[in-house]
Amino acid sequence: MPSNCRRTDAYPYVVRHNPVTYFPGLARDCERWDRPMGTTSDGRLVDMVRDGRLPTFLLVIPDQCHNAHDCAVDVGDDWLSQVVPLLTSGPDYRAGRTAVVVTWDEGAGGKFGQRCQRDRDRSCHIVTVVISPTTRPGTRSPVRFDHYSLLETTEGLLGIGTRLGHAGDTRTRSMRRAFGL
Repeated sequence: MPSNCRRTDAYPYVVRHNPVTYFPGLARDCERWDRPMGTTSDGRLVDMVRDGRLPTFLLVIPDQCHNAHDCAVDVGDDWLSQVVPLLTSGPDYRAGRTAVVVTWDEGAGGKFGQRCQRDRDRSCHIVTVVISPTTRPGTRSPVRFDHYSLLETTEGLLGIGTRLGHAGDTRTRSMRRAFGL
């Protein structure tokens, strides 16, 4: 993102991947909290990690090249190979106050518009990787999780009692137990 709370595309940044811009109730605080991360060697994120000042919730969204939509997969892999070690190198992570969840917004192949809560189409399989001091390396779960599971898990970790949307459904499974969060 080229500037705080950017509400228009500036390729490779696309506003559609920036959720806060869709919530009018957050507009007053958008300039303060929705900020560019900088690079993986210099900038706001590096400073926050180094100084142990990560916020309670941090959402890092790569641009269209680093998310491998418009560039080769190895470009996205290279970006992740810098960002994940950065996040896990700081005092917040070492003190057990940080969990890193890397997830994608869509699967590969298949059809679009299906209901992944009931369909088993390949495009419903979304890769999600959980990294935390309390998650055993190599942990896998046979439980079927979805984006609502991630939302329910996040709300639970943040102590938010009311669940948004389908995160509150009885069928939605938290990822906390499976990944030791």
